[in-house]
Amino acid sequence: MQSELSRPTTPISDSPIYPSLLISALISQQGWCKVFFNRSPPVKGVKSMSSDLPSLIGKLVKEAIDHPELYNSKNLHSLVMEGVERVLIEKALEHTGGNKRKAAQVLGINRNTLSNKIKKYQLKTEK
Repeated sequence: MQSELSRPTTPISDSPIYPSLLISALISQQGWCKVFFNRSPPVKGVKSMSSDLPSLIGKLVKEAIDHPELYNSKNLHSLVMEGVERVLIEKALEHTGGNKRKAAQVLGINRNTLSNKIKKYQLKTEK
């Protein structure tokens, strides 16, 4: 089980918005997003989310293509990746009650990496 947790199920690595606003909007508007982000326990949710992630990313890319005036196409890849990463971190922290060690384990990243990303995205964590 431990080895499963340490390996990310999706190649989202080191990869916040403007697309994070879009992702949040999609999550709140799409029932299927709510279902897979709110599954319990979080590890199962993250694993099943990995199969739904391409669909979510597809919606983001379609939105950017349909509304190019809202996005700089030269930065589309990094905007989408950072947006997805930010939401994943927020949800992992939410599901673990702000426990960084558990959130890092669920995400398959090092705790120090998680702490750096929390600072990068200026996320608030529960104490």
